[in-house]
Amino acid sequence: TSYWKDEAFLKSFNGSYRIEARIEPNVSAEERGILVEIQKLMAEDNRIAALEKLKSNTFTKSSPALTFNLANLYFETGDIKNAITSYRSALKEYPSFRRAHRNLALALVRENDLKNALTHLTEAIQLGDAEGSTYGLLGYCRLSREEFDSALQAYRLAQVTEPDVAEWKAGIAQCLQHLDKNTEAIALLEEVVRQRPLESSYSILKANIHLELDQLDDAVKALELPFRLKLLSP
Repeated sequence: TSYWKDEAFLKSFNGSYRIEARIEPNVSAEERGILVEIQKLMAEDNRIAALEKLKSNTFTKSSPALTFNLANLYFETGDIKNAITSYRSALKEYPSFRRAHRNLALALVRENDLKNALTHLTEAIQLGDAEGSTYGLLGYCRLSREEFDSALQAYRLAQVTEPDVAEWKAGIAQCLQHLDKNTEAIALLEEVVRQRPLESSYSILKANIHLELDQLDDAVKALELPFRLKLLSP
C-alpha cells in the first residue's frame, strides 16, 4: 500500500495526463479547449472542480481523451470503481489507448483484481509502455500467480527506471526466496528494511528466510527492531 504514496508512482501517474499522439485518440479543438481548462484547475490543485467540469461536459461521453482524464480524476479522488468504468469506456472507443490500459491496470490492482490487471499491463507493454510502475505491478501480478521467474524479470525491469522503490526490491527478494536464492534475498531485504524500518512485513519476511536456513539468531535479530517499536502483531 505504500507504493501508491511513493514519489516514483505519483510522478509516473501525473505524467499520464500528457498527450502522446502516436498511441492516443485524436483531440478536436473543442476537446483541447476543455483539457486546457482542466489543466488550469489541476495547476490550482482543484481536483474536485476539474472532476465536476468533466462530468457535466457534453463532450466527455463521446471523447476517449476526456473520458480518460475523467477516470484519472476519479482515481485520484479515491473513487476507484468509477475510475475503472471510465477507463473501460475510453478503451471501448479507442482500444489501443496505451495510457488507458496502464491506468486501468493500476485501478484493478487497487481493487485486487490481479487477473484482469495482468491483461491490461501486458497490453500496455506491448503498446510500448516502459514505465517502472508498469513492470513492477506486472511483477506483483506474476508473483501472485507463483510465476516466480517471470515475476523476477518484471521486477528487475522495474528497477531500471525506479531503482529506489522498496516494493520492487522486496518483490525481487520474494522471487529469489522461491527460487532458492536465499542469500541474495536477504541482502536485498536488508536494504528494504533500512528504507522502511516502520513496516514490519519486510523484517518478518527476512526473519522467515533466516528460519528456512536454520539461522535462528539472525531471525531473532531481524525481528528485534519491529519488536522494540511495538509493530509486531501477537
